[in-house]
Amino acid sequence: REYSILGTVQAGAQLGRKLGYPTANLSAHSEQFPPNGVYAAEAILHGRRLHGVVNLGYRPTVPSARPERVLELHIFDFDADLYGQDVEVRFGQYLRGEKKFANTEALAAQIAQDVRRAKQLLAGGIGQTLPAADAYRALDQAAAPATAMATSALQSARRPTERSESEPMRAIPSMMNRPPPERT
Repeated sequence: REYSILGTVQAGAQLGRKLGYPTANLSAHSEQFPPNGVYAAEAILHGRRLHGVVNLGYRPTVPSARPERVLELHIFDFDADLYGQDVEVRFGQYLRGEKKFANTEALAAQIAQDVRRAKQLLAGGIGQTLPAADAYRALDQAAAPATAMATSALQSARRPTERSESEPMRAIPSMMNRPPPERT
């Protein structure tokens, strides 16, 4: 299944640019997010489809007094000012989970690997990678027992009390059959 998020690009700390991988930090428009991690992705900007890699999470390598969940998009071979613009991000193949690195050099080396892998995956087109996204499958499998329990409980709650076929259904008294209240 396809999963996309629409967001507006806002200013960040410019760390991605310093590491050689400039990112567009997106403020999502009331969206549901997939699991945290790194994904191959496609950005839709002014009708153009651009390939990239997305990091979604709390950036454990980057110290912060108040960590917040961020969506960072690095678009391959792209250098333009996107501040204030809306970008749709289509999530493709899940590449890896969030990880804390010893330093920013180790983080940059991992980003380089993520970019190489995403480019290989996206060469065949994002539509081919989306249905196979491991993260979505894992979420569906993890939610299956709870979903089955909730469905069973809901069906039980909706099930009418059992009666024999020969027993007529009892009429439920209606407010319409009652006389109006007397006024004093």
